[in-house]
Amino acid sequence: MIWIRFASVIDTVGLDPEVRKTILLTTSPYTRVVPVPAEISLSETDRPPSESAYNRSTLPLAVLLEGNFESVFKNRPLPNLAAKPGNRFMERSEPTRMIVVSDADIIANEVVETSRGPIPGALGYDAISRQTFGNSEFILNCVNYLTLQTDLMSLRGKEFRIRLLDRQKILENEQKWKWFNAVVPPAIVIVFGMAVWIIRRQNYMKKM
Repeated sequence: MIWIRFASVIDTVGLDPEVRKTILLTTSPYTRVVPVPAEISLSETDRPPSESAYNRSTLPLAVLLEGNFESVFKNRPLPNLAAKPGNRFMERSEPTRMIVVSDADIIANEVVETSRGPIPGALGYDAISRQTFGNSEFILNCVNYLTLQTDLMSLRGKEFRIRLLDRQKILENEQKWKWFNAVVPPAIVIVFGMAVWIIRRQNYMKKM
């Protein structure tokens, strides 16, 4: 998981055939969109969030753009720099890449005040939940991909990680899985034992 504190939704507008777009980060299956400017009240901390309000899912937060980009100065008056001898104006760039993230704080470290002075904390560390998210790995992968160092990404991707469970689904289906684990395994053992007993009884009767 990636920690983004002030996320905005990225709208991949435009149908430029020379630019390929790949979604890198999305929101969770339980997302709520609040338009800005939004009024915030401290009394909201006393009210539990409504599940019905989180009715959006997997909205794009980071996008990889690859291809030939059109110059922002196309069909516009050129600055004086372009008029100098030897400078050549390009309406489109060479094949290149860029990554757009909706929150610049994804790469910002928290600063911790100590007796020795301010010390930068780990990237992606949330002091409230005391959990370190994957911001550092994401930024490193982005830099490696943009600089064509994909071999380092492959080596880093070989690290084994446990898949996280969906906490919301666990809470919703908690009782069902408790009954399933309490009833199904004993039932399987009983059925298997009865089948073995019937087979052995039939074999014994044949021998008699």
